[in-house]
Parts: sequence; structure tokens; C-alpha cells
Amino acid sequence: MNRRTITLLIITGIVAIALIIGGVLFQYYASFHKVTIEIKRPELTVDIYRANPNAEEMDATSGTKITTTSETKTLSLQADKYYVLPQGDKYDNSAIPFTIKDKDATISVNPGFSNTYLTSLLQQELSTVKSVMLTKYPFITTGFKLNDGKLYEDGTWYGTTLIQNADPGSNGDVYRTVLHKVNGTWQFVATPAIIISTLDHKDIPETVLNDLNRQSGY
Repeated sequence: MNRRTITLLIITGIVAIALIIGGVLFQYYASFHKVTIEIKRPELTVDIYRANPNAEEMDATSGTKITTTSETKTLSLQADKYYVLPQGDKYDNSAIPFTIKDKDATISVNPGFSNTYLTSLLQQELSTVKSVMLTKYPFITTGFKLNDGKLYEDGTWYGTTLIQNADPGSNGDVYRTVLHKVNGTWQFVATPAIIISTLDHKDIPETVLNDLNRQSGY
């Protein structure tokens, strides 16, 4: 084999290796995408994690933390599974999972309030809510026991149970109702009923109805 042939083989090998490396690098960089973490709540801080494929949970110890932000932020993330963890006592701390595949994405972070914060809000709203209910259904005063109920989601959804008065030794029927605060005013979105169907009330968050329908009222 002459020198010229050897030289051509060496050059060909170098080119092939360069193409392979170039292809690998292209695939690597192409796997990254612009991901905008859109913070939809005031006074909200979140941690962003890359999920561990071997972990069943999505919490502060089971993934790889990428960053913390309290404002909308655009990151360069590789195609994979991720999750957001809201921080603080005001908002629900449940993980918000998302997956990046083959394109840029915007992840809207819009958690509801935590149960602790909703309970504190309820104390401020309860007298107004009960006043609205008794004004529309004055018979509640004499015919039912009205429970305090709960606030849900962002604090603008309210659900409660009403126990019908019954003879001694008997249990009265339990009715359920939902109100929604719109433009600062509480209004009925589901009149009192023993079961409030998700089919008949598609405008009410399903989580609200599921929780309310499970309550015994007693």
C-alpha cells in the first residue's frame, strides 16, 4: 500500500470520525428546547426539578433540582420528564409534572391555595356566604342545620352541606350546594341537592364536586 493510499485512508477515517462526533453533538444540542415556566399566581415561588426515572415520588428529594424562580422564566431543557414544586404555605405544594419532547413549550404554573390558607380565608368569607344562602333560601333557618363548609381552588369556590331536620332517632337527608364568587359577589351555581352531578354542572371544578359529594355532613 503506497503512501498516497494510506494518506487517503487516514483522511477518510478522520472525516468519518468528525461526522460521527458532529452527528452526536447535533443530536445532543437538538434535544434541548426553550421551556417557559409561566408563573400565574402572585407571591408564588417554585422549584423546578428534573424527574428521576427510578423514583415513584415527585418531591424535593426524588429529583434533580434545576432552579428556583418567583417570576416567569425561560429555560433550556433537554427532552425528559420534569416537575414544578410550589413553595410556601399559601399555595398547594403538590407537584406539577410536565414532559418535554420534540419542541419548545410553555408550562403554566397556576396552583390552587393550600388547605391552611383556604381555612383562613373562609373565616373572612363565612358570614357573607351564609347571608347569601339564607337570603335566597330562608327556609334553611328552620328546616336545616347549615354546616360551615369549605373553600376550594383559588378561594372563589365554596361548598357546604345542609342536614334536614328529622324526628328524634332519625337522620335527616344531607343536601349539598356550591357557590362561586364572581366579580366579588357570591352566587349559587348548584342549588341544594342530595348529589350534585358532574354531568349537570360541568362549569364546577370536578375536584370540588368529588370532595363535596363524599362528605357525610354529620
